[in-house]
Amino acid sequence: MTTPRAALSAITPPHLACGDWILRAWMQGDAASVLSACQDSEIQQWTRVPCPYTMEHALSFVGAHATNELARRSGVPLAIVDNAVPEAVGSVSLSDIDWSNSAAVIGYWIAPAARRRGAATIAVTALTRWAHDVLAINRLEAPILVGNVASQAVIERAGYSFEGIRRGAIPLRGEFRDLAIFAHVASRP
Repeated sequence: MTTPRAALSAITPPHLACGDWILRAWMQGDAASVLSACQDSEIQQWTRVPCPYTMEHALSFVGAHATNELARRSGVPLAIVDNAVPEAVGSVSLSDIDWSNSAAVIGYWIAPAARRRGAATIAVTALTRWAHDVLAINRLEAPILVGNVASQAVIERAGYSFEGIRRGAIPLRGEFRDLAIFAHVASRP
């Protein structure tokens, strides 16, 4: 198997127009939106954001973290922007890109005001298609904490299949938690 061309150079983040939403690279001006969203108890419950979440965390997330992921070719962090505002209302990202096995992890969160409007499903679907078509990544995996029913519904609407449970797979807030594993594979219909 040959190494995908995308693995040989730095990743340029896409700018994807998706109806009412835009997926684009993070900008420093998004830090206030990230700070506000990461105060939400749902985001804190179901993700690994630090608690308490500070402006320093937000600035690092939209700045150094995003830049480093792209430069190392290990991830593609994107803001989900509401076209009407326009303001960052969520995050969708590829991480842990494994070029030799043509695999990556996909994750996302949505600020409370933008929930139940289709943003997460649209963003995951668009980034999945881009990852398969542009980066030639065959397998995308979505590990979701067991109990996060809303996130599991999003990933299934985006065409991912449930594969199983990884017990005690992730330490979060002082305890090991189970992950439901979903996957989307380009080489399978």
